[in-house]
Amino acid sequence: MAHSASSWKWPFPRTIACAGLATACPVRAISTYDFMADSQTCISCMRCMRDCPAHARKVNGLMVKIASAVIAKECNVRKEAELFL
Repeated sequence: MAHSASSWKWPFPRTIACAGLATACPVRAISTYDFMADSQTCISCMRCMRDCPAHARKVNGLMVKIASAVIAKECNVRKEAELFL
């Protein structure tokens, strides 16, 4: 859920909380101006969520449930070992 700057207060200055995330992003999808992520550039590596000291970035709960269901379905079937040369 996105928060506007006027409705949500950072627990510490944005320069400390967000500037590192903009430079940590491997594809530079986070703007250094407003610290918003560009969904067209983002590769969903989730490094911003791992590194955010304020834990301000979150994963959509519905998307986690959908991904979990797909993974569980694929991992539920036993597969034979394959060798690729």
